[in-house]
Amino acid sequence: MKFFCLSLFVIFSSSLLVAEINIEARGKLIDDCTLEGEQKKDWLHPSHPYCAQLSAGRFLWIYQTRGFSGVDSEHLIIYQLRSDTPDGPFLKEGFISRYREDWEVHRDGRKFIKSHGHPNVTGVPKGVVDDKGRAYPSENMFLATWYVIPATRDLQTGVVDRVDANQLESIHFRLNDEESDIEFLDDEITIWREKGFERGGIVCSVEPRQTSVNQWLVPATALDERKTRWVDTYHFGKGIAAVEIAFDEASRLYQWVRTGKLVNEHVRGKLMEGSLNRLGPDDWVLGARARGHHWGKGAYGYCVAWYRTSDPFAGFGESTYTKVPSSYCPKPSHLCPDGVLRVMSGHLGGGNTKRNPLFCWDVDPENGFAVSNERMLLDVKGEIRFPMVGFTKLSPVVNNRQIMTYRVTSILQREDTEQSRALTREVLDHCGAY
Repeated sequence: MKFFCLSLFVIFSSSLLVAEINIEARGKLIDDCTLEGEQKKDWLHPSHPYCAQLSAGRFLWIYQTRGFSGVDSEHLIIYQLRSDTPDGPFLKEGFISRYREDWEVHRDGRKFIKSHGHPNVTGVPKGVVDDKGRAYPSENMFLATWYVIPATRDLQTGVVDRVDANQLESIHFRLNDEESDIEFLDDEITIWREKGFERGGIVCSVEPRQTSVNQWLVPATALDERKTRWVDTYHFGKGIAAVEIAFDEASRLYQWVRTGKLVNEHVRGKLMEGSLNRLGPDDWVLGARARGHHWGKGAYGYCVAWYRTSDPFAGFGESTYTKVPSSYCPKPSHLCPDGVLRVMSGHLGGGNTKRNPLFCWDVDPENGFAVSNERMLLDVKGEIRFPMVGFTKLSPVVNNRQIMTYRVTSILQREDTEQSRALTREVLDHCGAY
């Protein structure tokens, strides 16, 4: 399948009678932000959209904005509320965490840019009941998390560079009674750390002690029938580990309560950006980008390290490596509605097009995690200068449909010249959260 327009909004639809999945390209999802200061006229665009279902007829998109001041020119976190379906009518948009350039993160007088990214949501929709008709303890209680990192701007070039470790921030919220907006339940945004490690440089109990943490793109999975315990995987400075998020019924808030064993490939390279998928009750698969794995001279992150375990907190065991054909940064992996594990990746390409076109492969966990059935989801060649596509996410399944979203951006560096401004305007027409 080839799509040479910006049709990145892809729907997975399956039938109980037909095993094969159908992939249809759709139009833009979020072309521009509605909030002042975060729009395309401000040289910014939406990116990294993630969808959470808040009730039977309300869906929340949480996303970040980004610009053209460097490779990871992340700005802030925004939510958007829609009705009926994930792609239904727009209701409301608002700020969650704001961009700033006076962030005294170290409390020593130095001021940094506060850069935000990879937003995610954990929680149980309003009105959902179990098979006995009982409401879940955490019904209509949601946790939003995202990463923050201090950055500085080069005064001559305008390039923004990260200068310290990633941290996670969080805030709790609920859908209001009228279902017209969300209500924040915390007095302020807080740093998200494991319980018992709320202060100091160490963020969790995993050894060796970690000071940096980031989250990835696959949502947390419920560990118990009452949906009070969840498992996710976080990417630390020295590897990947499972984390347990528990709903505390006394405080009615979520807590990070446990961290599993750290997995990393100390000889072959660094693991990062892990996706944890549950294939069965005691069958978990972790797929991670193996940055620096040596497939050949000059190879850089072109393969996936796979791990399979019955208990993600006990460790992930031996790795199996899959070289994804002609791919760059293969990420992430998703268990799709038809029960097939799939991995998405941008093409290696050449020059400044290392993440275009965007491909999808089926993965066979029973056959050494072999990849097959290559499909092109998107090719924006000729549509945008220096394209970067990817960071796929899946929405909740509604009416036998599931939406896959991508971000489209460019590694273009905007300069304060008329020629650069004209080129950036051209690029901005195509960039966004799709």
